[in-house]
Amino acid sequence: MRSIFIWTCLVATACSDKDVDLEETKQSVAVVSVAPITWNIVGLDSNDITTGPSTYPVGVRITNTGDATATNLTASFAFTTANSFINLIGPSTVSFASLAPGASVDAYFDVDVTRNNAAKGTARRYVVTVSGTGFTTATSPTPREVFVESLVSQARNETLAITGPASVNVGDVVTYVMDAKTATNGYEQLVASLTFRTAGFQVLSTASTYSAPPNATNNKIYADACGWDNLPTSPTYRSCIGPEQFAGGKAGGSVRVTYVVKVVGSGTFPLTGLIYDFSGASYHYNANFGTFNLVVTSNAAPTAVNDSFTV
Repeated sequence: MRSIFIWTCLVATACSDKDVDLEETKQSVAVVSVAPITWNIVGLDSNDITTGPSTYPVGVRITNTGDATATNLTASFAFTTANSFINLIGPSTVSFASLAPGASVDAYFDVDVTRNNAAKGTARRYVVTVSGTGFTTATSPTPREVFVESLVSQARNETLAITGPASVNVGDVVTYVMDAKTATNGYEQLVASLTFRTAGFQVLSTASTYSAPPNATNNKIYADACGWDNLPTSPTYRSCIGPEQFAGGKAGGSVRVTYVVKVVGSGTFPLTGLIYDFSGASYHYNANFGTFNLVVTSNAAPTAVNDSFTV
């Protein structure tokens, strides 16, 4: 609770110290914070850049730590450095009508890496700015960047099932579930996600479970098990520095990720599982990426029919 202190001088003919009372008026305010919720690593296939993933979700969690509702929130993504190989596709803004005290919402943006070997080993910095009504504009931590690594295709990472409706309408709120697997004991870094394009879907929530460590849960698609250094200016950048976020410093095994999404655009959207990781000093992704799909057709919102008539 923030307070505004108003000093009131109660006087008859003159004002003295003993004549002064303190009146405290309390004013509720919204306080918004912005925190990254996705890995800074993206990549291209180590051997054949024409295969494997090239588009990755970059997300932030917006939290209202104040005691009043924030309204008319807009999260805006912007690059702060140049790199022609790393670009945004789809919307650069995500809007939210309101955010209650103590509540959080996630905003995702699609970052695409040009399929060119020269992109590997390069990076591009970005910031997400959240503005609106009833709070001070907030930004994600800086510096922060996406860094392009070489990813090795491996069968030990695998999408096993994707369930959810294949036909939806704009405005629908629907649930999709991906079941996947990794190496039995998991990895120091793990992303297990579905390729929801921001042109068609707004992710409302995610919930992940892992068999390693036993009964582990996560409210993000990114499991920072070992305590990864995401700070580009750090001498230990892109390495495990701790503290561990999951017992044993690894996460994975049998993986289930549950998405709740809102349909925001029409078209045809192939959903495929992307499971990529860091382990043993290298980066890997699931060999069945792009071959195990659920194709979702999103239709424009149905038009209401006026069946009334006048005699």
